[in-house]
Formats: sequence, structure tokens, C-alpha cells
Amino acid sequence: MTRTLNEPGLLPRLAVSFGLVMGSLLLADMARGQEQRLPPVDEHEYSGADSAEVDGAESAHHGLCWASKPMTEFVRFSNTEVQFQYGYLAAPSFVGGQSTATRILTFQHASNWRYGENFLFIDVLDDSLADRFNDDDVYLEWYPALSLGRILDRRIGCGLISDVALIGGINYGADANFVKWLPGIRWAWSLPGFAFLNTDFTAYLDASGGLQSGGAPAESDSFMIDVSWAYPITLGTQAFSVEGHAEFIGRRQNELGNDVSWWVLAQPQFRYDLGKALWGTPQKLFVGVEWQVWPNKLGDRATEENAVQALAVLRL
Repeated sequence: MTRTLNEPGLLPRLAVSFGLVMGSLLLADMARGQEQRLPPVDEHEYSGADSAEVDGAESAHHGLCWASKPMTEFVRFSNTEVQFQYGYLAAPSFVGGQSTATRILTFQHASNWRYGENFLFIDVLDDSLADRFNDDDVYLEWYPALSLGRILDRRIGCGLISDVALIGGINYGADANFVKWLPGIRWAWSLPGFAFLNTDFTAYLDASGGLQSGGAPAESDSFMIDVSWAYPITLGTQAFSVEGHAEFIGRRQNELGNDVSWWVLAQPQFRYDLGKALWGTPQKLFVGVEWQVWPNKLGDRATEENAVQALAVLRL
């Protein structure tokens, strides 16, 4: 039986469960009574989580924020960005199949704390067609992660694997009125040159109300594999980065009995630190492009997307 957010008591139980886990960790940390200071935070270290693109949503983000603001001992650093993207994106064939100019305004937050990470973004999407697809749509993802290495205070992993984390995720789209839960595990890799490189293995669990709730058809459950990365580049006095993610989501079936195809979604961003070049203020203002490659977009075998979007980023 599909469980939805409208189920009585479901959200409070989820909130209480997550709160108990976080509260227990905080109390355990306080009980230690240690006054040890954290090691300095490298201003070129990243923090974040990846994301999965799901029905009704147009953009996915990766938690690719520079860790440039040391905080307290418990919260190591926090970063917030406002992003704007513009490009011609395709609508799936089941809503007309046209490509049209699309604007995406994003609020994005990433933070790294003593026992893990948090990543949240909220998209407001609007295109030039009144087809109930990306018509002032709101889409969000939230990914908390608990680091086993930090919790146990020891290195977890071997060789190139530097840590293992437990992650949870929720994806929500307003237009399609869908909800997905993504619990799973993350491998954090340590490779030369990368600010970070993660591989996530999660379930892809549908909790939507489906057609009965006025939304997109509910779907069977599936899985996701996602790789996210950030690779900073310095050429003389100029700073660049290549960052993004690529995901695979398995096929499933909707409540009408139709197949929903697997898809691969890759969204590398190419950023240039404009603030550093013009005013000597690094890590504040970026320009660049995002290249979106999406075969079988939103599970539609008739839609193959290959689009470049203009990108501007203001780090708060």
C-alpha cells in the first residue's frame, strides 16, 4: 500500500524519529565534555549532497557549496546560494513535447556539522508555455546524511574510500503533487584534485497520492545510483570549477499499468569565479553554464534532452 504525506500522523512520526536521532547524537557529544577544537576548515573544501530528478521537476542540484565559513564546534560550516538558470528545455511527450525557454530560480543551502551533512534546495520554475508543466512550479529536495566515521570517531573505509554515510532524502514537486523518499548509503572517495567525490546508492520510494489526489500517477518503487563531484581549477589568477552529478534511476510502473523508463540524468556545471576576477572577492559571484543531458526524460522514452543553460550564482 502506498503511503502519502497526507496519511494521518506520518509526518509527525518522521519528524520525531529524525529529531530523536539528532538529539541523541547531540547529547552524546555534550556528555563527552571535551573542549577540543576542530581542525581548520580548508577554504577550498566542499560540502553537500546530490539529488535525484523526479516527475514534475526540471532541475536537480548537487549541494556544491564551498566550505568557506567556519562556524561552531558542532556546526563546522554553512553555505547558502541563490542561483538563476535560463535555457531551452524539453517537455516530455505526455505534456506536448515542446522545447521552450525556461527560467529557474533556486535557493540552495549546504552545511557540514559534527556528525554529518545537510543539503536543501528549493526551485521555482517557469517556462513560456501554459501546459501545466513548469508553470510557476515549486520543487524541493532535502538530504540529511550521518557520517559513520564521525559518529564512531574513526576512519571508515579503506583505500580510496574515506568515509561511509547513511543518507535520507525527500523529493517533492508541486505541479505533479508527488513525493519520493530516498534512504540509502553513501561512499565518500578521496581522489587527488577533487574537492569531493561521492557515490550514493538509495531506494526510490513513491509516497505520492497519485491520480486520486489530483497529481501525476503514483509509481512502483525503484532505486537510484548517483555520483556527485566537484573539481576546482586554477589557471594563473583565475578560478574555475567543474562540478555536478550524474544519476541512474531504474524503471518502474505507474498506477495505470504503463512502464516508466529508466533514465540517466547528468548535470555538470562549469563555473567561473567572476567576483574574484573583477573585485578580488573570491567565492561570492560565479557565472557559467549547466549542461543537462537526459535520455528518457522523466521516464518518457520519446524525450531525449541535451541542453545548455546560462548560469549565475550569488553566494550569500
